Amino acid sequence: MEYKKVNYTCLRCKKNFDNNRNNLFKHFHRKKPCDTIHFFFTYEFLLNKLEKNQYITFFDSIIHKSQCKFCLKIISKKNLLRHISNCPSNPDNIQPIQQSDQQPNQQIINNTNNTNNTNNTNTNCNNNTNTNNSHNTLNNTQNITININPFGQEDTSKIDYTKLKFFVKEEFQKLSLHNLYNNQYHNLITIFDELYKIPQNINFKLINQKEGKYNIKTESNENKIVFCNQLFHDIHFNIIHIYEEVINDNKDKLFHYLHNLRKQQRALQLYHKNFHKTEFMKTHFKYYNKIYKLFKIHFKTLSINLKKNNIHFDFHL
Repeated sequence: MEYKKVNYTCLRCKKNFDNNRNNLFKHFHRKKPCDTIHFFFTYEFLLNKLEKNQYITFFDSIIHKSQCKFCLKIISKKNLLRHISNCPSNPDNIQPIQQSDQQPNQQIINNTNNTNNTNNTNTNCNNNTNTNNSHNTLNNTQNITININPFGQEDTSKIDYTKLKFFVKEEFQKLSLHNLYNNQYHNLITIFDELYKIPQNINFKLINQKEGKYNIKTESNENKIVFCNQLFHDIHFNIIHIYEEVINDNKDKLFHYLHNLRKQQRALQLYHKNFHKTEFMKTHFKYYNKIYKLFKIHFKTLSINLKKNNIHFDFHL
């Protein structure tokens, strides 16, 4: 009897791990996601296939096909060009949202001289055309052009890290697991809010709320259509990376936080790797999953508010 040689290759970056399934598993837990030079799938999706022993079958079924870079649909290579020319997610096929003389890939914010903070600015933006009593605001409105940082290259230098809450070791050790995760959630949300309070970092735009479809500015200054789950997965990954950097930079004082993060990561890895789930694994996964979902709701709320207040970057090249 002949046995087919199993070959594990990353569908995203084409990196080959021969027959070593465990190395591919570790690859899907990278801190920084690998480049998507082949197919775009989230690590979460690929891990699910790997854990259910469906990865090789799935790999073989699509390896000779192509993926539309706009809608991410898997298509035969011979039909790809025809699909792209008619793809509803292709920016060339989308009716322009706003005609503007602004430079490509730049953010347009309706700012008013009468406002004192960003929230008021956003409110006035939304109400300028709807409220008759806001003539003073209308008269003082001006367009401000801002250069947008590519996705994955956000400016973190203006984040106010003093808003993060850290406990000294003695107090930290007294916290229940529930409160440990609450503390972590507070810090991650704070970093998220601080990061996207900076206008230059708003490099994504919700273009279809029903389908959860977003447009992002890539590192190569191109525009790419992604879906909510994929986008949030990468944003969440980035926020955790920033959080870990803060802890590492202060590990003399925050070594207990660093140790706890490693413990969490180990528990989650074991949860995904093992068929037999211990209470230790289940408990950590439960809390992690809960804050992940709350974080996702927070992200969706921000993107919907940005869309309502017409704050976006021009996505036409």
